[in-house]
Amino acid sequence: MMRVNNKRFPVRLFFLGIATVLLMGTVALAIERGPKELRGKVTAVVGDRIHISLSQQKWLPRAGVAVNLGEEMAGMFVPLKGSFVIIQVNADSCIAKAVGNEEHGKPAAGMAAVMKTPYPPFHPQSRADYISSLNGPDVKKFLKIANGGSEMAQLFQNGLARTYTDRGDHDKAFKWWERSSKDSNEPMLIDHSATNRANILGIRGEFKKALSILRDASSRLALPANKMVFAEYSLGTGAASAYVNVLKELGFFYHRYLNNIEESNRWYRAATKVMAACATKGVPKPKHAKYQHRALLTDLVFIHRHILKDDAAAVPWLKILARTGDKNARKTLTEMGRTW
Repeated sequence: MMRVNNKRFPVRLFFLGIATVLLMGTVALAIERGPKELRGKVTAVVGDRIHISLSQQKWLPRAGVAVNLGEEMAGMFVPLKGSFVIIQVNADSCIAKAVGNEEHGKPAAGMAAVMKTPYPPFHPQSRADYISSLNGPDVKKFLKIANGGSEMAQLFQNGLARTYTDRGDHDKAFKWWERSSKDSNEPMLIDHSATNRANILGIRGEFKKALSILRDASSRLALPANKMVFAEYSLGTGAASAYVNVLKELGFFYHRYLNNIEESNRWYRAATKVMAACATKGVPKPKHAKYQHRALLTDLVFIHRHILKDDAAAVPWLKILARTGDKNARKTLTEMGRTW
């Protein structure tokens, strides 16, 4: 919880309210998914940024979607070598960047751009939704508060950052995520800011910067033993859950982007140590914490079995989970020849 005007403020519910208002524009996308392919043309190359205009005005791509750049020759599309990805979405255009260590062809103005968008989360977004979600009266109010000096400013900065992130306006999102945790001691804000900035940088291939942000957040969120208790993990808003989120993000980052399994496992093991403490210390009676406790135990089992590939380490947590009545845990233990 965060103190606002000397009262206990329900941060989690506050974020839910902000998300409801800011993200209403996504409803239309569930009804109309848009085309499975978007096309455009390279208008300029500035440094490592490839600016692309779109051939129609109704739909925009998502940040992170792959884009093929190349030339149209005799009715055929001849792509450049290498991988390119959309790193920034604007209201009427987008920006791409070369990613990966392989050889890349040289993009130039006039080249064609083809973006495949056939499945979630890369279905195109409506340009109308993109614009309306950032220009409504509520957003303008939030911007005023976010730019003010009140105690709630960082909460609104977090909400705005999430909206810009969802729309693919990552340049603005990054700035708001950065502001939302500056000089803050609120674990959830530090967690959200670090993991979301790292995701943006990961898409852009800026891995060293992303890792630096995550390591800094893990240092800021590191907990003493007396804070590694269930109350600090439950509801996903406590200091322990924020710390675990950052540790898991470090593990995920090393695995996905750098293929460094040893370093990835080191961070995941660090996360399981905190989770294990929270799963065994200060857990209320089952009927008061059944869902939260099961979720934590299930996550522990998943990491040990499917990420760390260590079934033996998962067994104690499977047994506790089985004793709560979880049928999947009991089935798994039976298949392993174990009792509970």
